[in-house]
Amino acid sequence: MKLSNEFKVGVLTIISVLILIFGYQYLRTGQFLQKGRTYFVYYTNVNGLSINDKVLYHGFEIGTVQDINLNSLDSQQISIMVELNITEDMPIFDNAEARIVNSDLLGEKAISIIQKHEGNPLPEGAVLKGTVEHTLSQQIEDELLPVKNKIEVLVSNIDSVIGRIQGIFNVDFQGKINENLISIEGALVNIRNITQNVDEIIAMEKYHIDTIVGDVQLITTTIKNNKEELDRSIKNFADISDSLSQVEFKKIFGDLANVTARLDAIIAKLETGEGTLGELIQDDELYDNLKKVTVSLNQLVKDIQENPGRYSPSLLRIGTK
Repeated sequence: MKLSNEFKVGVLTIISVLILIFGYQYLRTGQFLQKGRTYFVYYTNVNGLSINDKVLYHGFEIGTVQDINLNSLDSQQISIMVELNITEDMPIFDNAEARIVNSDLLGEKAISIIQKHEGNPLPEGAVLKGTVEHTLSQQIEDELLPVKNKIEVLVSNIDSVIGRIQGIFNVDFQGKINENLISIEGALVNIRNITQNVDEIIAMEKYHIDTIVGDVQLITTTIKNNKEELDRSIKNFADISDSLSQVEFKKIFGDLANVTARLDAIIAKLETGEGTLGELIQDDELYDNLKKVTVSLNQLVKDIQENPGRYSPSLLRIGTK
């Protein structure tokens, strides 16, 4: 069967149209046939996001960016609609967040799905919450901004300090500094002279110093050699202290007080003339008589010794036989 030219032209036309349609679909979405689920996200700034950029979940590609359209031209509320095609069979929950991130260091963009595995799964065609991650330059700027502010404050403080230092170092102040330097130099000279004198004194008294050091060493050696005797003496002293601590000093002092009181009473009686001894002390006449009697007795005893025959002739005769 011979095909006509018209049939051939029609078939080629249909094939060309299909190729055009599928080619456009491939160029637009990166795939010949669209499959998966569609979700929508609204941003105020897509930050360079493009069609066919990846949709990631924990770094794993689960879909692509299907389409990007400017939804509102209102300067007060700019809205950009991004259509996502999720090809992987995984649930998207109502707490999901579609965040525009940098997929590499070259600035390629992607959308990262961040969600918790809780809540209700979203149906196809639902709207996700959209956020934008800071770019590397923005992150660096955010990190360096506090440092920049601190450096500016530091530079300002340094300028103030330099200004004050310049104000301080005027002619009068320099003159005072020179005077102080001269005074310091004189003090250093005095210190040097004192040090030299001390060195001379030490050199002159070196023998005595050596002797003192030797004596100290000898004392130390003696103490070390007689450690047992010293320990024994210290122990004896401790025993004496213990013995003294056991003495009833209170009772002894009480007895002394009683004796003193009795002596005071006796002396009082003697002073008032009570008793024989008191009368003897207080009566001058009795004292004189006793004195005279004592003198007479002494004379009588002396006379008897010198002339025994006068008083006892018989005794004398017996004694002469």
